[in-house]
Amino acid sequence: MIARRRATVLLSVLVVIVLAALIGTTMIAVADAHRAETRGGLDRDRLRALAWSGVRSVAAGLASQRDVLLGGGDPDLPESWTVFEDGGERGEIKLLELTQGHRAEPEAGKIPVNRADAAVLAKLAALGEAGANSLLAARGDGFESMGEVIESVGAEASAVPTPESTDASAATDVGRLLGVHNFDPAVAVGADGGLAVGLRRLRVPAKLDDGARAALQKKFAAAAAAIEAAASGAGPGGPSRLVEALVAAGVPVKEWSAALDSVAWTDDPFVAGLVDINRASAAVLACLPGLNEDLAGRIESARGSLDAATKRRLTWPLENGIVSADQFKSLVDFIAVRSLQWRVRVEARIAKEGSQSGGRLVLEAVIDVASRRVRVAELRDVTFADVAVAAGKRRAEAKAAAAEAAATSIEGPPEPPMEPTPEVDDTIPPEEPPPMIEEPEPAPSAHDEAVGPPAPGRDIRTGRWRPRGR
Repeated sequence: MIARRRATVLLSVLVVIVLAALIGTTMIAVADAHRAETRGGLDRDRLRALAWSGVRSVAAGLASQRDVLLGGGDPDLPESWTVFEDGGERGEIKLLELTQGHRAEPEAGKIPVNRADAAVLAKLAALGEAGANSLLAARGDGFESMGEVIESVGAEASAVPTPESTDASAATDVGRLLGVHNFDPAVAVGADGGLAVGLRRLRVPAKLDDGARAALQKKFAAAAAAIEAAASGAGPGGPSRLVEALVAAGVPVKEWSAALDSVAWTDDPFVAGLVDINRASAAVLACLPGLNEDLAGRIESARGSLDAATKRRLTWPLENGIVSADQFKSLVDFIAVRSLQWRVRVEARIAKEGSQSGGRLVLEAVIDVASRRVRVAELRDVTFADVAVAAGKRRAEAKAAAAEAAATSIEGPPEPPMEPTPEVDDTIPPEEPPPMIEEPEPAPSAHDEAVGPPAPGRDIRTGRWRPRGR
């Protein structure tokens, strides 16, 4: 009896010990999991901060090159750089290619979706007439980002191939050919015979006094009368009206670009929706009024042989005999020769010594240098965009194999399982102000004093971080 009671006690003690061991092990495992989760969260925060630092560095680089960009030049950005080295870790930034050989993509090289009408949008094969009408119906007061545009047409993500795409170069037309950040500042490009680069364009009043008329004639000679006629006409003026006046006045074509680059037609500091003819693809150019596929292809081919001074002339397609005067008149209200908004993809990595693994995060940003106060117009996390591309490839291959098998089978094979496409995160780094890099205002020049203070125009730019005062 006593032995049986001792056995029962011993068994109870063993059960208690086992339970205590299990509880202890569970608590240790939970604690380890919490530590790992905390460590992972810290690593993600470090990566996000590192990527955000890369975006700010790109913004600073573009800000330092603003005068070059105003004059129609291209940005010069490093391919990669190291941010820190500490304790066997190295924080690295790399600019990824958006298109072959290009790590910065001009937003002005795309169709401005907030300005384009149904006729322009319908020329895109990816949209067609039905897609164009659907996009216009969803546009409302205007899209703020490409994410909104892509969502409205049912694609996966901006600049990411659809699940049916077969490779990264076949990114959706919607992501590569449409844009929402096309804003050209009302300052001169620096065309020969016109204003110097960066000077504020002239807002010519409808009625000129004798002094203003004499100054205009001194600067623009034969084109002065055409500028006055275009400014004094009924209704809003514009480049096309100036072209009409230049033709009527018999002004030689070679003198047109100086006049077109020197006159502003609105008090607003920016003009929305101009397409950069020096960087837009033939597919984009063919959608513009006055152009077709043949003319667009000729423009794309010809510009590679032009020098920088010629490419600053808005009239170079006309001067080179690619378009007629009538075609140029239809086109001129929609074109520019520079881009002040650039899209980049910033990859951040924390490399650890002796380890092949390391965190990675990719942010896609649109940097806007149209004003002295440089801003980020759009920002999103696209870390898994390449995974989406790979998933799209596998899905396309599976569908192709299924179709081929079905063609040789009476019943046909079952549909392959659909592979989910990773979503693209549209969040921004937490608790971070947008990088605004503001240059000091220069002292007023003789030109500024001559034309007077700028009119109180409206900043019409869209984007995630809008300028103050909107």
